[in-house]
Amino acid sequence: MRTGRIHHLQFISAMHSPREFHVDIRRLVTEWVGFNTVEEDDLKKIRDYWPGVDKVRTLPKGHFISYYRETGAEVRGKLF
Repeated sequence: MRTGRIHHLQFISAMHSPREFHVDIRRLVTEWVGFNTVEEDDLKKIRDYWPGVDKVRTLPKGHFISYYRETGAEVRGKLF
């Protein structure tokens, strides 16, 4: 993870809970994709990296928000 950017490598991961990501991984994430999450401890862990993360609290089942840290752009989508 730490040296991957130097070599233009990408890392894609999925976790059931954002707090499962080690802080070294969280600080290197460039794009967050969030589904409905209401657990405050989960949201608290990524709020420093995604200021608008609380928007995921109201997402319907199957919907998501993607947040790109470098530009602040958000994209909403629906899987089902």
